[in-house]
Amino acid sequence: MVRKHFETHSQGKINNGQLIKSGLHYVVRYMNATDLHHSMELQDHVMNALKKLGKSHYIIPKTKNYLRKLLANGHAVIGTFVKGNTPSEPDRLAAHMLIVYPQTMKEAGIGDSSVLPDKDLDKIAIAANVLVHQDFRGNKLMQQMMAEWLKIAKEDGKSHAIAEVCVDNEFSWSVFLDCGFAIYASGHDPRDGSDLVYVHKPLDYEFLYSARPEDTIKIRLFDDYGHMNKQAHRRLNNLLEKGFHVLDFDRTTKHILMTRCIGTKPLKTLEQSPPDPVNDNKPR
Repeated sequence: MVRKHFETHSQGKINNGQLIKSGLHYVVRYMNATDLHHSMELQDHVMNALKKLGKSHYIIPKTKNYLRKLLANGHAVIGTFVKGNTPSEPDRLAAHMLIVYPQTMKEAGIGDSSVLPDKDLDKIAIAANVLVHQDFRGNKLMQQMMAEWLKIAKEDGKSHAIAEVCVDNEFSWSVFLDCGFAIYASGHDPRDGSDLVYVHKPLDYEFLYSARPEDTIKIRLFDDYGHMNKQAHRRLNNLLEKGFHVLDFDRTTKHILMTRCIGTKPLKTLEQSPPDPVNDNKPR
């Protein structure tokens, strides 16, 4: 189970730039075993913040030993490190994401395995344990890590990029929607009793959606206080079972937009694309 891309680039940076809010410099890179104490500190911080909000079910904590085995088995952890204000100030891990190429269902770590989009696990790339430190939210760090995940998964021949998210964690699944994912299934995690949704982005094909007005439905999933409407949740689950996908979320009105999926088609490659009608030599 060799991940050539991870091995080749594990010591180099993926991306770097300045934080939108503070202007501090950051570096996105693959993490190694010597970085795992940073992951534990970040996880502790996020868990403590979630406990205060009564939302600790949003993540299933990982141990350092679990992460060490994950890396040893050829998977990856992407981290975003923020540089200190001074040379003496240590770098801080602002966000991280696990990338899993599962070989077994246990390795997939999915609460409801029946929702997997492919029986061939070799075709699936999973993002898990996505954590962003409170001090650095609003800087699109999750999007930066996700872009690298999608890029390498496609390079490695994967067909499906998926993730599992608590249904009431709209802050997380809405970012996936912004990045072109669709909520395509729901489930229940017997490990902690959480209700879940599953996001999916095909990498070598695309979904086809009905254009009929009656096949597009809006549901107000949350009330003005951010509490999930139980009746709306049941309707969401029912429509997902009927082949509808969630494609958009209005953060202001708390409405989700669902459209019926009617099939798939292969993605066009550059070679398959028709020539430009004006200038055949125009770069695409």
